[in-house]
Amino acid sequence: MALTKLNNQSLSAVTSAGLPTGSVLQVVTGTLTSAFNQSANNSSQDTGLTATITPIATSSKIFITTTAPVVLNNTEDAIFYLVRGGANITVQNMWTNVAYTSVNQNFAYLDSPATTSATVYKVMCQKDQNELIYNYINAQSSTAHMILMEIAG
Repeated sequence: MALTKLNNQSLSAVTSAGLPTGSVLQVVTGTLTSAFNQSANNSSQDTGLTATITPIATSSKIFITTTAPVVLNNTEDAIFYLVRGGANITVQNMWTNVAYTSVNQNFAYLDSPATTSATVYKVMCQKDQNELIYNYINAQSSTAHMILMEIAG
């Protein structure tokens, strides 16, 4: 049997023809290979981890997962935002009173953007004091990942 690769127009026709709810329609990934040092206190900054997806249907859900190694240095509050467009859609707060603590920062979130326009997701962060280094482990940059999965609604 021959394998046929569908383009976006064909995929739209297939999904409207009735793929079951919960089917994965497409997967998009984003990676960040450089470290980001958050130096400004109480200011939200872009980490550089981002991915863009264009949903096929307005009824689709987008399942977002992220993972990045982070070093916190006596940081009372390190706040991470998962952002769609310019809006925060979920928040994670981490803190430590220990010097140079390595942790993993992760998001797993199911979003309902209700659009078929290109949609940008990114991770932003802010801290209260001292140092926060995003995507950094063992004295070197690592790789942070973002995976976007469009799920048929």
